[in-house]
Amino acid sequence: MVLFASSLILLWLFVSYLKLQRALRWWFQQQVRQLLGEVAQIQDGLLQESFSLRRSLELALVEEAALTSQARTWLEGVEKLHHSLEQLSDSLLPVCLGDGLPLAVQQLVKAWERRNPGLEFEVTLPDVWRSEPAERSVVILRSLEELLKMALAEPLSQAGVRISLSLQPSAMRKQTGQLAVQITYPNLSALTARFDAQTWQSLQKVLRILISGQCSYRKQNSTLVCELRW
Repeated sequence: MVLFASSLILLWLFVSYLKLQRALRWWFQQQVRQLLGEVAQIQDGLLQESFSLRRSLELALVEEAALTSQARTWLEGVEKLHHSLEQLSDSLLPVCLGDGLPLAVQQLVKAWERRNPGLEFEVTLPDVWRSEPAERSVVILRSLEELLKMALAEPLSQAGVRISLSLQPSAMRKQTGQLAVQITYPNLSALTARFDAQTWQSLQKVLRILISGQCSYRKQNSTLVCELRW
């Protein structure tokens, strides 16, 4: 009788976990769709309008010499606005997300390279990639972003970062996506100062619940190796 009751409790807990997982996935899908809509509005509306205004000002510089000084000031302001809108759009969701996860990863890495010239990045990406739901790609990108924020937190002037995205064969003729990140620090103390087990556990839970993915990590001397699989 006790064994039967225990089995029922375990079954109830498992069913509850599945319901929670479905609910969280549904919620995240809705958030991603909303973000995609907002990014589309920026790309198709504000960015287009600012571009048109900039072109008009450029023509004014040519046709109206008397307004050259004032028009240049306006043009500089519009260019700053246009650049800020592009950055805002990319921070919400990369504009190239619809072209595949590899291109989005490449764009994310380039942004890190611009902000951190002292870090050395080496990226290996496949030429062909499978079709991915937008919400799954967003989870992978956000996970990579958080991983880099944690592992490369300032102050850190130098480090070598190797990022590899690939498809690995698995059972039932399916392929498993894998994102491997290897960070080599100048010394062991730099790695230890940035290693937070609780943050890693949180990342593992997010991947497991939202996309049924896995995250593993290991330390090798002054190198941190992390692998995301889904």
